[in-house]
Amino acid sequence: MMGEFDLWQSVLREGAFAALFVWLLLYVIRSTSEREQVLLRLIETLSQKYDTLVKDIQEIQAYLKERLK
Repeated sequence: MMGEFDLWQSVLREGAFAALFVWLLLYVIRSTSEREQVLLRLIETLSQKYDTLVKDIQEIQAYLKERLK
């Protein structure tokens, strides 16, 4: 009887850690996915601004070439 009680106690104790592990794993996966979406939006915004910078630099170069002729 006492051995059976110890067995159940061990299963319950380890089960709690297993449940905690699964919860933590799912939490990390979800937060990583959310972080990835934020970073993708940031990259998209920065790439749009980069395109604007490239256009501005090309305009400045064209202006300076005309001016220095």
